[in-house]
Amino acid sequence: MEDSSTTNGEDWISRLPDSLLCHILSFLSPKEAVGTSILSKRWENLWISVPSLYFCDIFTTDCGNYMNKVNCYIDYVNWVLAHRDGFAIEKCNLSCYTLHASAHLYSWTCAVIACTVQELTIKSELFRVGQLPWCLLTCKTLVVLKIHGRFVLNFPTFICLPRLKFLYLNSVIYGDDASMQKLFSSCPVHEDLVIKRHDWDGVGIILLYMGTTTKYTSEFAQSQSS
Repeated sequence: MEDSSTTNGEDWISRLPDSLLCHILSFLSPKEAVGTSILSKRWENLWISVPSLYFCDIFTTDCGNYMNKVNCYIDYVNWVLAHRDGFAIEKCNLSCYTLHASAHLYSWTCAVIACTVQELTIKSELFRVGQLPWCLLTCKTLVVLKIHGRFVLNFPTFICLPRLKFLYLNSVIYGDDASMQKLFSSCPVHEDLVIKRHDWDGVGIILLYMGTTTKYTSEFAQSQSS
């Protein structure tokens, strides 16, 4: 059976431009994309400029080497982000379900922001309160931002999200009413806002600056009394 990647013995995949090959690699997991580096000299560094990255630390706990897998995963994410070398990231998902990996979300977020990311999802299913860096709220390239988890949004003196159009906030801790208002008023082209709140998020009354916002969805969950 003839290899579908060749026509009359000619390798047509190798004739594709790097930009198209990187787009194809974006449909693979980061680990699979890195694995293509062994194919040939040309493929050695193509994975570095893949526009989309998805990281998720879901592991089975029924094996004795669970912690080894977690540590290998942390080293792997650090290695991938360190080798981006400033190449732009269009879309990135950082989802953490383990305590050890979640401890690195702060530095990973900083690394992704440095790559002028356009769409960023940060998710943690842990009850532990986490911190997010100030640079997240001064990123001039973000168009879509999704934060899911008990993260404290520490607001810098200056917030600037000039391109942000979609904002999704689930279970985030804001500190006070003014901080939430300050965040929303710093998104001049914002169009779609989704807020999922809890009674422990530090906000009493939401004062929204709607501006260019055309769609607003809000949910509130109250903790069950013991």
